Amino acid sequence: MSGPKIGLAVGSYIAEADPEVWKLSGKAAQILKEQGATIIEVNARFPQEAALANGIMTRRTGRGIPS
Repeated sequence: MSGPKIGLAVGSYIAEADPEVWKLSGKAAQILKEQGATIIEVNARFPQEAALANGIMTRRTGRGIPS
């Protein structure tokens, strides 16, 4: 039986995170890999896209435009 598969978010949006958080995430991924986990890098653009969509929805709601 193989170890668990763990997704590690990467990409420009994630790279803008606090450098210390990014550094600790990388260390945690390395420890998990040493324990038998498979680390799969996942390009995480969806938080940025969600943030943009939320901004659009918030402006529409603020103007009284139904969504």
